[in-house]
Amino acid sequence: MADAQDALVRVTRPLDRPPCDVWAALTDPAAVRAWLGECSEPLRPATLCSLDLGDGDMSVLEVLRAEAPSYLEYAERCFGIGPRTTITWQLEPIEGGCLATVTDFEPQRSTEDGAATRREWLARTARLRQTLQTRAPSRGRWNEEFSIGTELPGSVPAIWSMLGDLAAAPRWLPIAGDLAAGAAQLQLADGAEPAHFEVTHIRREADQQYLAFRVRHRGWLDATHWAMHLRPRRQAALVTLSHIGWEGIAREAAEQCRQRQRFAGLWYRTLLRLTLSYVRQHAIQLLSPADVEQRLGEPGFVVLDSNRPTLWAQGHVPGAVFVGQEEIAPELLPADRDATLVFYCRDST
Repeated sequence: MADAQDALVRVTRPLDRPPCDVWAALTDPAAVRAWLGECSEPLRPATLCSLDLGDGDMSVLEVLRAEAPSYLEYAERCFGIGPRTTITWQLEPIEGGCLATVTDFEPQRSTEDGAATRREWLARTARLRQTLQTRAPSRGRWNEEFSIGTELPGSVPAIWSMLGDLAAAPRWLPIAGDLAAGAAQLQLADGAEPAHFEVTHIRREADQQYLAFRVRHRGWLDATHWAMHLRPRRQAALVTLSHIGWEGIAREAAEQCRQRQRFAGLWYRTLLRLTLSYVRQHAIQLLSPADVEQRLGEPGFVVLDSNRPTLWAQGHVPGAVFVGQEEIAPELLPADRDATLVFYCRDST
């Protein structure tokens, strides 16, 4: 389970460059490319951008504060659908350079994820320091482990009953055949090869809400390992898909990375489809903008804006209550338990 120590990860490194140089390395796309990844936009206040790490992984960043050259804060979501984390950078001048402190806060992070996050920031800040010292790119080898997650409203047992059913797995997984009988194929229809893969060694652990299998192709040297795991969150469950073993499929690193990129896209699309089908299954009523406009001001009709703060600032429905994209504070909800709650969000799928 998560606790405060897991939620907040902090790493501090002395850097032998002044804060202005470090600031450029954090916010300028050309400089970010050298040690981290491809950033679509400069990190400026109220900016929304993507960060592509080059191995299939990407994140969506929303800059919350940028006070050059000392303080940077942004929200980050893996693939735009993962749990929201808040990243802050503080740069303090010291003799011969500056002290850089990065914090990564995610309130419901598990102990395992907290340790992995700390390892990742230690590696990233080491690459940042190397780039600043040598003025040469220090991007590391692509990540051999792939993981993507998203939250679904509801309890872990309820969601496991849907996702952990082997007979129903082809409804949400890109699999053809009988997974329960061990005779199934995974399909990757992205126009590249290979497109069909054997699924073997199926493992289901209901007490751990864990489903796993191996994915292999006759042209690979070894199989890869896929797993789905559920963890409880506040009023929701975190669905995590992981896929590892790329280093064993071929001798060439480029081919290993190419297949990782392909499957990263596949599992991202899988979670998007899963989210859509889950919403439809629970029959959440949809209202048109005209319906909402007609009922504005009606007693017991409450409109809640779940956009990012920057979008709220740009404009919102008259009379709407801003709740953002995190857990809703109880005081923002109406006292009337019979009230009709209408949520809207530009990012909604």
